[in-house]
Amino acid sequence: MPSADEWNQQGIQNAQSGRLADAVACFQQAIALHPALAQAHNNLGIALQDLRRHAEAIAAYQQAVSLLPHYANALLNLASAYHETQQPQQALDCYRRILEFEPPSIKVLARIAEIHREQGRHDDLQATYRDMVRLPPRSDHDCTNLGIAWLELGDPHHAIQELQRALSVNPNLAAAHSNLGIAWQRAGQLDNAIRAYRQALTLQPSLADAHSNLGAALWRLGQIESALSHFQTAIQLNPRAADAYLNLGHIAQEQLRLADAIACYRQAVALRPQAASGHAALGQAWRVTGQLTEAIAAYQSAVNLEPDNSEYLVDLIHTRQLAADWRGIEDQTRRAIELVRTRIEQGRSDCVRPFSFLVLPLATTGAQQLQVTRHFTNEHFLAHTQIGQSRVRPAVRTPGRIRVGYLSVDFREHPVGASLVQLFELHNRERFEITAYSYGVDDGSPTRQRISRAAEHFVDLRNWSHSQAADRIAADDIDILVDLTGYTSHSRTEILALRPAPLQVSYWGYAGTMGASFIDSILVDNFIAPAASHPDFAEKLWPLPGCYLPHDTARPIASTPTRAACGLPADGFVFCCFNNGAKITPAIFSVWMKLLQAVPGSVLWLLEGKAPLADNLRKEAEARGVSGQRLVFAPRAPRPEYLAQHRCADLFLDTPVYNSHTSACDALYAGLPLLTVAGATFASRVAGSLLTTLGLTELITHDLDEYLALALSLANDRARLDQLRHKLYTARESSPFFAPQHLTQKLEAAFAAMLNQIP
Repeated sequence: MPSADEWNQQGIQNAQSGRLADAVACFQQAIALHPALAQAHNNLGIALQDLRRHAEAIAAYQQAVSLLPHYANALLNLASAYHETQQPQQALDCYRRILEFEPPSIKVLARIAEIHREQGRHDDLQATYRDMVRLPPRSDHDCTNLGIAWLELGDPHHAIQELQRALSVNPNLAAAHSNLGIAWQRAGQLDNAIRAYRQALTLQPSLADAHSNLGAALWRLGQIESALSHFQTAIQLNPRAADAYLNLGHIAQEQLRLADAIACYRQAVALRPQAASGHAALGQAWRVTGQLTEAIAAYQSAVNLEPDNSEYLVDLIHTRQLAADWRGIEDQTRRAIELVRTRIEQGRSDCVRPFSFLVLPLATTGAQQLQVTRHFTNEHFLAHTQIGQSRVRPAVRTPGRIRVGYLSVDFREHPVGASLVQLFELHNRERFEITAYSYGVDDGSPTRQRISRAAEHFVDLRNWSHSQAADRIAADDIDILVDLTGYTSHSRTEILALRPAPLQVSYWGYAGTMGASFIDSILVDNFIAPAASHPDFAEKLWPLPGCYLPHDTARPIASTPTRAACGLPADGFVFCCFNNGAKITPAIFSVWMKLLQAVPGSVLWLLEGKAPLADNLRKEAEARGVSGQRLVFAPRAPRPEYLAQHRCADLFLDTPVYNSHTSACDALYAGLPLLTVAGATFASRVAGSLLTTLGLTELITHDLDEYLALALSLANDRARLDQLRHKLYTARESSPFFAPQHLTQKLEAAFAAMLNQIP
């Protein structure tokens, strides 16, 4: 009769041949003959686990460990079984028991890290990876795990070294190729990344992660259809592929299929609830759809999971601003600004969206804004920049007209499109050939139609990849490419990073530096960019005479409505601010409430915004001793009616951290005096630039105390306010700012001078 050891050996042979039921019977025979044979109990557990008989497998492993408490393999297998049956704490306990009697190993720490990642324990995960990278690798799998650790620690270059070392030992490790692709991608080497992903799929076509990663790389290049195919394949191979759902959501959101995006993000969150990225993506989608309560909850979940992720925290603050959800927001903002600074200094990959940083409720400096935009650019566009550097065309012009291309997502009914339409209509066609490159939706609006008629060439790039779009612009031999979007919503900065034009200029759409080597100049004026601010820009500053703001002097203004029709008092003083809700900070709102308290019968007239903005602002008014009924909210109206509404107000109150831009131009165009506070940054000086150009510098203040005093003085001195209103009407008739050709001529002179300065 065979001995226990012989039965155990026979079981191993059966298991290796795939005869698992026979293997179980052999191991049970071995145990019957020798109940204390720990190896047989461990092998029985392995066979049972392969048969998906998890409870029995766990019992077998437990018996093996009870017989040999320091049996590391049995503890590893027991931990694996616990992990597989959603018992993470029990799995961690097993791994920690191993570390009590064996030196730390990369294999054990890698498994601990996997659990921390799944549970959203960011600090524990980072600590475990830091422990891992101190250990010497003993195998190709160890090198692979070290590569993953370096990736998680934000060091793709060390990751590349370790993963290449793993592949030098075993070039057939598909997972190592896939992770090497991630490392190359984070290092900005998209071509290398794509080759690595494709090699992983050559070795293992069913590797869902590699399909998802390859899709993400192709998406970054703007190859949307190919990316979609790989994401869908990843989900077919692994219905629990959360990253693939997340990426599908990103594409749907980029294409403004918001319901589809939300469905994908919800699926990603359901599959991996402890991953902050899914909650943050869902928050962004909810915010775009205007469902602010849901967006705040989603962002808060992301921040709870990763409290030190500066990107999620700043996005949460921005969303709370849109809803006027201000509880503790200033302290939260101070923490966010400091966190952004430390994360950038640490070289972390979590990078704040520059626009969200610009509109924080506490002022940031120009130096801080430059630091954020440079970090964002390096993280998001490094690969495209490297490609672009190899294709820079010398700025040597062929004879003929100057070819200017305008690139934007907003050639539609949008403040950017509406303010620029007359510029296209008035360009000098004898000297300039104008092309509008659009990658935004065609909303069929009159603004869209005017731009498409006015531009000599109108090219719709919506369905083109980034490289295809750049190739088209280069083929058109554009001399100067003007970006009108910056880092605002749905921008495709990748096109600019690919360097399709010899001169690339930032203008109008983004109120700050882009911090990018591929943007040569930024069009400003001497008020918004005084000499002291010049170090805060990465671009060459090109100041335009007067105010840099574009505008359409042909805009019709409807008949002035009655105050009653607007819900306003017939005789009370009407303070007005039609700025986006995110620009209203607790500090400026407190000033406004002091004004209402000091001016009996006065009201504050605001844009309606998305719920719960109005309710929250009324609550904030009550908390400051002012009846919420003294806040009046104007619903959105067509532009002619919106402009006419301004004539029912007495004084427009600007916001200090991020000024009125198009809304300031609208108010002054309609004849409504505007009071501003000029700060130290681009975004906080735009209204002051406009007032300076119109000769209304007496309406520029420099701190909130001066602002409050002047607003109160004007509210109590109707004669003085009438004089200012008359002065504004005179400026409308006489100032070059409102002359139709003025802006176009300034820009054309700037473009010609730019080209003349090229050696």
